[in-house]
Amino acid sequence: MRWLGKHSSIGLDEYRQSCYILVLELQEETSVDLRLGRQKLTLGPGVYLYIGSAKGTCDVFCRVLRHLSPWKRLHWHIDQLTSDTRVLKHGFFIIKNNHGDCETALSSILRRIFDYVNGFGCSDKPGDVSHLYICRGTLEECIIQVYRVLDDFCFEPIWIQAELLLEA
Repeated sequence: MRWLGKHSSIGLDEYRQSCYILVLELQEETSVDLRLGRQKLTLGPGVYLYIGSAKGTCDVFCRVLRHLSPWKRLHWHIDQLTSDTRVLKHGFFIIKNNHGDCETALSSILRRIFDYVNGFGCSDKPGDVSHLYICRGTLEECIIQVYRVLDDFCFEPIWIQAELLLEA
């Protein structure tokens, strides 16, 4: 598995304006209530995979840093989840965007493998069912499974732990 460590020398320029998958976890004793339009959702324990993209002046790392911060104005669906201090933010995958609309490409792949929260985070992508997926394995199993799937589809993923980005 390709991962970014403190002393890695992987060139990341080709990853900056692309997509990412944020890996979050709710532990056994935690549930989070969210609003999705007029609908109220309760998310139970599990590993959650959120697909996002960064194509403007705020690159992938800027966008993920925002997700990792608990203090932000709530703008997107994912902000309701990432601002809850009970949600563990483990890290994220960055991918090479060789697939046009990488969010839609990722969503169409992940929906075949994982359960999803219908309509979450994809209001700007009417063809996508969700951008929030639920992996039912352990954290380690989920990270390995997602990596293998992304690698099989030639996304050339790199795993980055949240602490590494926060230390930078």
